[in-house]
Amino acid sequence: MKPLTKRDLETLGDLEAANRNLTDVGHRGGWAKPMDCCGSNGSHHGATLAKLAKRGLASRKGYNPGIRPVWTYKITPAGIAVLQSR
Repeated sequence: MKPLTKRDLETLGDLEAANRNLTDVGHRGGWAKPMDCCGSNGSHHGATLAKLAKRGLASRKGYNPGIRPVWTYKITPAGIAVLQSR
């Protein structure tokens, strides 16, 4: 398996911050959408978060707020350990 890139680690850090902020305000149980992690329409964030989820560094679940489903993400203990080790 390829090592994580700098962009992967930055996105993992953005996810951790978004989860913490969303938990603090009681929104969606802390689960973050790519847009909550500094993403924008067409950015790499959705693909990067999916990659992190496949590696077990984030959990992923979907919900359907309207026309199409949306994935939300939460950092796992393994993801926190990766952030703490760098």
